[in-house]
Order: sequence, then C-alpha cells, then structure tokens
Amino acid sequence: MDQRFSYQQVSSFVSSDFTNGLFTREKIILPFVTTDIGSFERQIYDMFVFYLRQSNGPGLSLKILSAIEYVASCFDTNQAQIAKVLVDLGLRAPRTGFPPDFLNYVDAAMMKTSWEFGSACISIRELYDHWLWLAHENRQVNRSQGNAPMQTIRNAQDQGTEHEMV
Repeated sequence: MDQRFSYQQVSSFVSSDFTNGLFTREKIILPFVTTDIGSFERQIYDMFVFYLRQSNGPGLSLKILSAIEYVASCFDTNQAQIAKVLVDLGLRAPRTGFPPDFLNYVDAAMMKTSWEFGSACISIRELYDHWLWLAHENRQVNRSQGNAPMQTIRNAQDQGTEHEMV
C-alpha cells in the first residue's frame, strides 16, 4: 500500500459494514494526505479542501468539479493537471466530478496497454475501476427497483422513430 494514505482513508473506501455479506464502498472518497508529499501537491490539496468547505452547491461531485476549477484558476494551470494530482492523492468521485480534459486523458490512457507510452498509472486505473463499480451499482439499483436500465420503444409503426426511456 502506498505510504501517503492512512488506514482511515482506506477504511472509508472499503467499509467494514456488511450488506448481504459483501463489503460496501463509498461513492466519493476525498483525498487524505500525510506529511510526506511535496509542497506543490500540499498547496493544491489545501486549496481544494478549503474551497470544498466554503462552497455551497447541490451535490458533492459538482462541488469537487468547481473546486478543481478554482484551484486551477489560482495556479493558472490546466484543470486536468490539478485533477491528476488530486487523484494521485486519493480522490475518487463519479465522472461528473472531473473536468472534460481530464476525462479525455483517462479514456485515452485506458485504451493503451500497460507497457505502452502514455498508458494509465495505478491511480488512474483505480479511478477507472471505481467508475466501473459505480456503473455496476447503478445497474443493480435500477434492477432492484424494477426499472430496466435502458429500453428502446418503437413509436407507432407508421412513424418508425425510436425513443429512449430511462
């Protein structure tokens, strides 16, 4: 296990509560750092946490996105770079919590094999696994509520158009 993370951060990722005999995971895991990170990463983390505490928003994933935008504007740098630093520090959130440039980077990196230049590092692979887990959980919730994940219904035969229902 990476030395930057404490047991508390890992225990929030996989909690000890059992649900039907399975471990449960959190949807959003905020970064948790110790003293052995660089000053640049520490400044990014401090500004990120400060903005999260100060912002009032509808959801945590949107607060994360706006905090990344705020930190990037303060450092006058790319939002994808700030998101990458925070993911390296342990941030795990849904795709809606990240800027589009970072999502494009992750998607491109995951298309490459592990030995190719530009492939995903361990933290990006863990984030991608987290996204896959969230998608799986959403499908399970939809099935348990009796909703089909996606249905295509033909309108009238004479119109021949398709409509998607969620």
